[in-house]
Amino acid sequence: MNAKSIPIKNVTLFLIAPVLTIFLCGCNRRHLDANEIRGKLYIETFSAGLAGNLSAQYLTDSVNFRIYIGTFDDETEWFYYRFDGDSVYVEKLQNIDETTLVKTIDKKVYNLTDLKKSHSL
Repeated sequence: MNAKSIPIKNVTLFLIAPVLTIFLCGCNRRHLDANEIRGKLYIETFSAGLAGNLSAQYLTDSVNFRIYIGTFDDETEWFYYRFDGDSVYVEKLQNIDETTLVKTIDKKVYNLTDLKKSHSL
């Protein structure tokens, strides 16, 4: 069999199989950590990137709600959580350079009472 007689189906499979394998491996979330940040309120962290540099976080009470907070680069970004009464303030922060300079990329506020009522697991 010469190169001219190879069926198109085999060539297509040969080209698509590696791409599909990388895609499926990259989409598989891997649970990294769960930390209690305040009385039965947890932050769950999952691997979110192909190379492992991205992480995703969820805020949950494990019974009533689980809400996606966002993704961050493990090397330069993180989420900061602050509580005021029934509100959770979340800031996505980023190192500007090798010094202690930090900038806020995003801010969100969640009301715990509303989240518990939503039952969004």
